[in-house]
Amino acid sequence: MATLGTYTAGSTSNLNRARRALNDTGGAAWTFSDAEINDWIADRGTWQGAVAEGYRCLAGRVARSAQDYTDASGVSVTQTANYDLLKQQADDWDARAAAAATSTPTIPKAIIRALGTSPSDPYDTRS
Repeated sequence: MATLGTYTAGSTSNLNRARRALNDTGGAAWTFSDAEINDWIADRGTWQGAVAEGYRCLAGRVARSAQDYTDASGVSVTQTANYDLLKQQADDWDARAAAAATSTPTIPKAIIRALGTSPSDPYDTRS
């Protein structure tokens, strides 16, 4: 039987970051395969975007079977509330992904301006 998921404690790989954020770090069963998470990372461009997709996937699973009911012991089960929470998590991680995608460069813009353009810069129109 093939292993669906892998997780290495302490690793800062994008796969492991996404798994930690989704609380899918192993145990009895994996919620998502490595291939699913890696595809989301590739599609969205950040591990934060992959987490948003994971929560959106979980919300979809709940929505397909969402029923509010009271079990035999009288406990109220509100699956639509679970859907709402998962959807909110997806939206929050979408915002984090957008922030990560537009983060500032590691070299301050003032330094880049001071260095000027490269002598072989094809976009330099100063001649």
